[in-house]
Amino acid sequence: MRRTFFFLVPALLVACGGDDDLLEIPDGPLEGVIGGQDWAFASGTTDSFLSDGDAFWVSLLDTEGDCGSFGDGNKLLTQLPTETGEYELGLSQNVTFVVQTDDAVENLVATEGVLRVDDITDTTVEAAIVAEYDDSNSVGGSFTVTICEQTTYY
Repeated sequence: MRRTFFFLVPALLVACGGDDDLLEIPDGPLEGVIGGQDWAFASGTTDSFLSDGDAFWVSLLDTEGDCGSFGDGNKLLTQLPTETGEYELGLSQNVTFVVQTDDAVENLVATEGVLRVDDITDTTVEAAIVAEYDDSNSVGGSFTVTICEQTTYY
């Protein structure tokens, strides 16, 4: 019985993995694929209505936009913590791939990846991310978003 226990515990620890299983954030600007289409970050803003003291609600676009722009086409939505650090994606900290087609909008919630907040000023947040939903929806790299005081999409 004792031998079985000593064999099973190390085997279970190896099977569970660890931080080595996390995706690594690539160097360079945020880019990847959304909805099977090439995608590259062009602008991003926070939403003052949905943000709170713990996190900025963020829209990441592949087109130029300013505060109040929600953008057309594929995009990423996430929350950036208001403290610098590295955060593993999961059910409560995730990235939504918004895939827009002629007929519909599909929201794909990625819980695999890592988000890193590098710097926060009064006007911007510098961060990096790697997120993967599937082969047709995965992104990685660095970006800077504008902190918006007042935003209204409606």
